[in-house]
Amino acid sequence: MTPLTTDTPAYRLRSAWLGLLILAIIATLPFWISDLDLAAARVFHDPTSARTPWPLAQHPLFVFLYRLGSGLSWLALGFAASTFLIPRLRPHTGLRQMALILLCSVALGPGLLVNGIGKDFTGRPRPRHVEALGGNSDYRPPLQLGTPGVGKSFPCGHCSVGFTVGSAGFALAQARPLLGGGIVLFSFLLGSAIGIARMAAGAHFLSDVLWAAVLSWAAGLLVTGHMMRNTASTTVSAWPPWLRIAAPTVLVIGVATGLLFARPFHTDVHAAPETEAGYYRLTLDAADLRIQVDPALPTPLILSGELKGFGFPNVDTRQTAQIHTNEWHYQLELSGWPREIEAPLLLRVRPEILPRLDIQVGRKEKQSWPMPPIAYWQKTNSSPHGTE
Repeated sequence: MTPLTTDTPAYRLRSAWLGLLILAIIATLPFWISDLDLAAARVFHDPTSARTPWPLAQHPLFVFLYRLGSGLSWLALGFAASTFLIPRLRPHTGLRQMALILLCSVALGPGLLVNGIGKDFTGRPRPRHVEALGGNSDYRPPLQLGTPGVGKSFPCGHCSVGFTVGSAGFALAQARPLLGGGIVLFSFLLGSAIGIARMAAGAHFLSDVLWAAVLSWAAGLLVTGHMMRNTASTTVSAWPPWLRIAAPTVLVIGVATGLLFARPFHTDVHAAPETEAGYYRLTLDAADLRIQVDPALPTPLILSGELKGFGFPNVDTRQTAQIHTNEWHYQLELSGWPREIEAPLLLRVRPEILPRLDIQVGRKEKQSWPMPPIAYWQKTNSSPHGTE
């Protein structure tokens, strides 16, 4: 593959940035003047579903797309590394340039702009966390800042990797316009498909998906323009020997480290005592807990839900339940280095159990759940919303 050059006329670059500006406006303005975000989320939201209000979250197709979003970054990493490590690929300067462009675009777009800045500092609640969709937080339109670290909806991280595939199209746009344009179109379809899968799980709004495209393609245009501005400077064979090894190595290690901390984990939570006990205790490392009182429950209590998030591969979960001296004790433990944790749990309990129920929540320092379960039930039972 011959070296890539940047003889692209200035008007083409201006057109690309103008198109990106228009997309940014489309991804923002309609969601400030209407409830389009909430309307799109309600397509996947079913509050009457017995298991979860987002029943399509575990659909095989959407699960595949969700995992594909994580796998694409590793594919880009492997592609870039192979162009330097496999002897047969080393003479192909253009291929190495494209690999570097794609890898740098992943690092700048999904890595820095999306996950490093967007998610950590915008503080936008996910759809499943907003009050209009069964959560406890207020809806925030795109670009309205909230509390940093509280809510990581904006923008969509998984689908941003799909959009970043378009960087290869930007690199090929001059030499092979049809192929380059086809790759950009494919990246739009791929990123959108992954985005729909994340919307189905209540993890992202429609505007999160659109802004993921804006940021990913902006990163791709910046990287492509910079690395192709001077062909000689981006021809690896022209680099000093130490730089040929150091630069790709540092980049690969940096991207790989970020990907390792973005590994998803998921555990279905279910617990119910098989026999009556004098006292019931729940020790939960993480919990976003709701309590429902049900006098007709066949067992003293039933705990259900899920523990999920992202973290290092050493993240592990464990559930144990045992009876000791007339006390039933359930533990939900989370170990390792999690980066983001969600634990929507529903506790259904018979009313006579409430005075004999204790709930402790926290990983390092266990704290009593905001109020004793009996007090929580009395408070909510006296409200006009019923017994939840």
